Amino acid sequence: MQPLIINVCRMRFLPTIPRVSSLNCSAWVFVSLTVFCLVLPWSLAAMQVTLVAVVLLGIVCHLKAKSFSFRLPAFVGIVGIYGLLRLLSALFSPDISHSLKAVLQNEWVVFTLPFLIFLPLSETQIETALRGLVISGVVAAVYGCVQFFLGMDPVRGKELTRLGHFYRATGGYNFYLTFAGNQLMILGMALSFFLHRRGWDKGRVGLLGAVVLLFASLIATFGRSTWLALPVMIALGTLLINRRWFGYAVAAMAVGFVVVAAVFPDVQQRLVSIFDPSQNEGRLNLWRTAWRMISAHPIWGIGPGMFDAVFETYKVPGFYDAFGHAHNDYLNMAVNSGIPAMLAWITLWGYWLYRLIRAYRVGGLSRSRRQMVLGSLLSITGILFAALFQCYYTDLENNIMWWFLAAMGFKATLPEGEAILARGRN
Repeated sequence: MQPLIINVCRMRFLPTIPRVSSLNCSAWVFVSLTVFCLVLPWSLAAMQVTLVAVVLLGIVCHLKAKSFSFRLPAFVGIVGIYGLLRLLSALFSPDISHSLKAVLQNEWVVFTLPFLIFLPLSETQIETALRGLVISGVVAAVYGCVQFFLGMDPVRGKELTRLGHFYRATGGYNFYLTFAGNQLMILGMALSFFLHRRGWDKGRVGLLGAVVLLFASLIATFGRSTWLALPVMIALGTLLINRRWFGYAVAAMAVGFVVVAAVFPDVQQRLVSIFDPSQNEGRLNLWRTAWRMISAHPIWGIGPGMFDAVFETYKVPGFYDAFGHAHNDYLNMAVNSGIPAMLAWITLWGYWLYRLIRAYRVGGLSRSRRQMVLGSLLSITGILFAALFQCYYTDLENNIMWWFLAAMGFKATLPEGEAILARGRN
């Protein structure tokens, strides 16, 4: 373990931080973004405070440079339509104040999107901050693996949910699936850094170690939806970079799952349960109940945050192990805000995926930008696939990570002047 940690630390993640007295406006934004990335895997309160700080400092920099006349890309317009539909669905809710609160509690992050896209930072600075995110995620992964065996969250002093002979890791958060969702997205970024690294120097060995530890933390959550997303991420990453790697990558992942399943029978049982309908009865019943709600309220939905209130009215008979949401982000969006809002949500992510895949395949991007684009692609593709089986978008911790990585990936595709992201400029 010690050589691995040394190799990870030698990967030139973080540059020398200048003295406070010498920091210019852009440097303050960079420092705040780096701190934001470091706290993302650990604390909801800290990530909210630092995200707001990043946005405010970015605005100050633009005002100081008198460079606030930027053109909003089409993607932001699509996001705006989605946000408008969400707000309208709240206005048609039987409890308007409750629904408006539910929307704003989760969707306020959307308002930071244009400011994140136009942060006055170089690609080197953003890449450095994202590498800091990977390092912090690796530390959280180690902590999660300790929780898996220990059964306790030492920091919070609480006992974790037992599953067989082990426990569901929560990392720095309060819930194992929240931890799983964010570790999945961090793994996507780590995979990109690893796949773009040439040769087998100490840096790449360290990145491989980071990927393995992040993978282990996903196993430690017992989050099956994130396990299902892994083959999709690996397929996309290898097919975009080098199709010859696809077979090796799939084989490596399969070996990893087989070894883990052989060593930990409880993980094996959890893996097998994915394909056993009798062990997914509660989820299937929630999907049927959600469809009833959508059929009754197709345009504006039942109202954001109203799932619990109307659950008894629409539920199908049968077993339920949870009923706070539809256990599927797509269904949940249609249930709460109607089919138009769900279609707008799907459209914005479809456009985002098209934009990034096209930018990556066409070429012309620097190596740094290619890493950021692919990392964002893998992260968002993974969480979008996992969202077919669980609600991640409704967790604010996942929501913040989701929009942040989407913004950084989109930013890396913009023309140099438009994105204010010029190589080497600080």
